[in-house]
Amino acid sequence: PEKAGDYTVIVMNALGSKVSEAGTLKVLVPPVLLGGLEVTTIDLGAAHRFSLDVEGSLPINVEWYKNGKLLDGESELDLTITSANATDDGEYFVRLNNEAGEYISDSVKLSLNMPVSIVKGLENTSAKVGSDLTLMVDAQGATPIAYQWYHNGNKLRGENSEKLVLNSINELNSGEYSVIVKNSLGSVEMTDTSSAY
Repeated sequence: PEKAGDYTVIVMNALGSKVSEAGTLKVLVPPVLLGGLEVTTIDLGAAHRFSLDVEGSLPINVEWYKNGKLLDGESELDLTITSANATDDGEYFVRLNNEAGEYISDSVKLSLNMPVSIVKGLENTSAKVGSDLTLMVDAQGATPIAYQWYHNGNKLRGENSEKLVLNSINELNSGEYSVIVKNSLGSVEMTDTSSAY
């Protein structure tokens, strides 16, 4: 760019000299992304903005992509998500181009912290007296996920994992078992009835 500008030439001989009309040299610089597109994790419902820092000869055309597909209507240096939902989770990249060339960024992941949900839960069960019984839930959502087990409404101290193991059960183990699973975005409760026979 430092060589850009107006240039003239002087032509001379023994009879005199002549100065040419000015010619303009325009040095074109291809676009390059300097920053603003980083791996990010946000809460469900939160706002987020990718704000690109680019350099290169203007004008620079911008195309945003999510999961390999062009985001129609998104042609600015900023991409704003006003209230994130599950469809906003994905891989984002940007394509920049101008008269001098093209730049395609690496993909970055936008992840969402989701409220906890139970994807596989408790089922009413029966077990023989003297046998072992394991109750288990499979939860997903933003970590950390906390668990607390209850028997007939009473908190079971120290039982705070996805599994509740009952060894050598007897009739006193019969009843209602529940687990409360929570994370920073919410909680969910699941109940089952177990009986010993």
